[in-house]
Amino acid sequence: MIELAQITPPVGFDLYVLQSLTGDSLPKVARATVPFFFLLCLGAAII
Repeated sequence: MIELAQITPPVGFDLYVLQSLTGDSLPKVARATVPFFFLLCLGAAII
């Protein structure tokens, strides 16, 4: 799983850090970040 962090830094690394801090599974942490990803895309489209 470390390969993901090396391919998409710092997003992949941040997901692993959040997983270890919360104790939740990686898919649960990734699903929780989806709304923020769409907001980021919306902001980029507005700019």
